[in-house]
Amino acid sequence: MPLSYRIDPEAGLVTVKGAGAVDLREAKRLLQEIPRDRALRPGMSVLVDLTAIEWSPTPQDMRTLVGWLPQLAAPYAGAIAVVVRTSFHFGMARMAAILAGPKNIEVSAYMDMAEAEAYVRRRPSAAKVS
Repeated sequence: MPLSYRIDPEAGLVTVKGAGAVDLREAKRLLQEIPRDRALRPGMSVLVDLTAIEWSPTPQDMRTLVGWLPQLAAPYAGAIAVVVRTSFHFGMARMAAILAGPKNIEVSAYMDMAEAEAYVRRRPSAAKVS
C-alpha cells in the first residue's frame, strides 16, 4: 500500500508513511482506517512522512483532503506534522495547514524530519502512556 501507518501508544503518536504512487482514493482509505484502529487514543499527534510519494496534488485535491480531516481529527486533539521533500509539496502542505485552521485542526508543514519529530514530541499529549 502506498500509505501505511503505525500507532505508538507509549509515544502518543501515529506515524503515517507514504511511498510511491498516492492519490485521493488512497488518502481517503487511510483517513477512514486510522480512526477505526483500537490503539488510537485521544490526544495523539500524527507525523506524516510524504518524502517518498509520487503525487502532485492539485489545490482542489488539498481542499478535498482537508475536508476529510475532521473524521480523523475528531478522535483526538493532537497536531499533524507533514514532512515533504520538494518545495511544491511544501506549498501544498502549507495550503492544507491554512485550510485546516478554521476546522480547528493543527497542521504544520516541514521539509526536515528531525524538526517535525521534535515538534510532535514536544506537544503535550493526553495519549502518552506513562
